[in-house]
Parts: sequence; C-alpha cells; structure tokens
Amino acid sequence: MSSTLSPVTPTECRDELAAALVAVGEQSFFGYVNLAADKEFAAAVATVHQWMTAQVDFRGTQRSGRLQMALPAALAGDMLEAFLGLAEPGTAPELTDMIGEFANMLCGHWLTQRFPTTSFALARPVVGSDEPGPQVPWVAAAAPLLALLNEQPVAVWVECLPEGGA
Repeated sequence: MSSTLSPVTPTECRDELAAALVAVGEQSFFGYVNLAADKEFAAAVATVHQWMTAQVDFRGTQRSGRLQMALPAALAGDMLEAFLGLAEPGTAPELTDMIGEFANMLCGHWLTQRFPTTSFALARPVVGSDEPGPQVPWVAAAAPLLALLNEQPVAVWVECLPEGGA
C-alpha cells in the first residue's frame, strides 16, 4: 500500500479550509481575512521579505495527513502582538510558539468541520523560517488556499492519506 500524500485542497475542502482560516484568523487573532485572487496574492507576495512556515501532522481512525501554511514573518509578528495584547514585538521563541499555535488551531478547526465524527491526534507543530525572498515556500507542490490576512499573504494547504491509509 502506498503512503503517498495527496493534496485535498481546493476542490475537496476549500470551503471548510477557508471557513477555518476566517474563524481562527478573525476570532483568535483579531485580523481580517480576504480570500485572495491570484493577482492580489501575487502583489502581496512581492512585498514579503521573509517567510515563516508551519506544518501540523494529524492522524485519525479513518484519515491521516498534514496541514501546511506559509506567511510573512512580519505578519507573524503582528499576529503575536494581537494574540497576546503586546505593546512591543515578542521574542523569537514566542513568535515560533504563536505560529505553531495558529497552525494547530487552523488544523483542528478544519478537521472538525471536514470530518465531524472522527477523532484526530495532532502532532506538535513544526515551525520554520525560510530564506528571505518573495517566493512562497512549498506552494509549487500543492494547490493552496490563497488568502490575505490583514492584507498580507497566507497560503494554506492540506495533504491526506487515502481513507484507510497508514
């Protein structure tokens, strides 16, 4: 049996993933989420100096996979300040924890909407900082949901093992 992950974004779960991004981005991080058209997203990407990435693996009784996301480091700082109510920028470890928590919340919300009768275990988020530049990390490998959070680009995608896959 193959364990190849396959993207399930956007055709199978775009609506649930978008709803999760709006709910988590707006309710927990006090941001404004706008699903981006390609031109809007490309224009926002051109202004990015450095990206942060996060991945959350999940395992359930019927389905397993991962949620991945990429967002500008500057947006991550703004989100940390909003989430914790900080008056000044947080530390690098706080920023890493916050991006992991954002990915974790997004994954949990999406899974609850997509598979409401299935229990899942979420792995500890893996957060990274990519080389500076306007190219979105990982996006070439998947069909991401493209959005703007506070007018800054966010790309989110999900890959799942087929039902019954391990």
